[in-house]
Amino acid sequence: MSKADLPVGWETIKLGDVSKRMHQGINTTADKIEYQNSGVPIIQAKHITSETLNFDGARFVSQETFDSYKQKYYPRIGNILFSNIGTIGRSLVVKQDANFLIAWNALLIELVEGYDPFYINAYLQYLNRGGYFEKLNTGNAAKFINSDSMKSVALDIPPLLEQRKIAKILSTWDEAIAKTEQLIAALQIRKKGLMQRLLSGEVRFEGFDGEWRETNVKNVFTLGRGRVISQKYIAKHLGDYPVYSSQTSNNGVMGKISTFEFEGEYITWTTDGANAGTVFYRKGKFNCTNVCGTLKALRENEIDLRFVAYQLGTIAKRFVSYVGNPKLMNPEFHVKIKSPSITSNWRGNLITFYILSFFVTNKP
Repeated sequence: MSKADLPVGWETIKLGDVSKRMHQGINTTADKIEYQNSGVPIIQAKHITSETLNFDGARFVSQETFDSYKQKYYPRIGNILFSNIGTIGRSLVVKQDANFLIAWNALLIELVEGYDPFYINAYLQYLNRGGYFEKLNTGNAAKFINSDSMKSVALDIPPLLEQRKIAKILSTWDEAIAKTEQLIAALQIRKKGLMQRLLSGEVRFEGFDGEWRETNVKNVFTLGRGRVISQKYIAKHLGDYPVYSSQTSNNGVMGKISTFEFEGEYITWTTDGANAGTVFYRKGKFNCTNVCGTLKALRENEIDLRFVAYQLGTIAKRFVSYVGNPKLMNPEFHVKIKSPSITSNWRGNLITFYILSFFVTNKP
């Protein structure tokens, strides 16, 4: 924000001018630090997570080592820790009074009087979300921001009371987000348990009490696969129809092109790579790359593909081959499925399918 646009009472100040001290942690290699199984932890950039320190996987030093380094490398309450090597840009305010040291890839920032660390930290996070620290990166193989670059970071700062007010409001939102994430995690666990009971037939709805019958996937599905579609091809044929690949982010969408190869309801799964065995329900006009297998129902009015996709999604990864590149191929893809009797009062006599067992074989 330009000086002319700042509210009355605000000022733009460099981070170095509001810092009492700013330095990296212990160079554990150069100092030949000796670790032990327990003791005082040394945290690294990877332990700086969202608003809290995560000590999982931290290494330990003796009390004697801690005492010899604590004057400079022991963060106090109110200090800011910033990850400036490797995964750059994450930061937090130290809130707990606990003995620990910081390693070389964590930057310690202690502010002078008159500046609220929670406001300054929030501003650093704001800059990080905008990609600011990626531009300050001076490393090659490993990302790195030196302390001189950090000292030059410009901050828009209001008077202290307003800093505290802003920081408090943002902290309230952070707490609400954390509670929501915890609730979502708990609901996901409950959903998983419910899925296991429903999809196994342990729990039945009223009106569904008939015996389940077993059949083979080849009797009700046509198995297929996508084709090779490169990023270069996508760039030359931009359009509205999604291309699904082996990735799982963005619902597996690699890009969009002007034509489509598949239309209707399908189940797809990733055949190769780190995400092998990931299952998706698809509907509409789309394309698949050669690392996607496809299942198309022979009689669509007798199959609920969403149900089958849920079932496959719970077990498919168990059958991925991890010899070399992970694979779950379809040359001889067999799935035994079990279904309840057709019931006249349920969604036009659809058959829901319970996946009883799933296995893949490859014949020469």
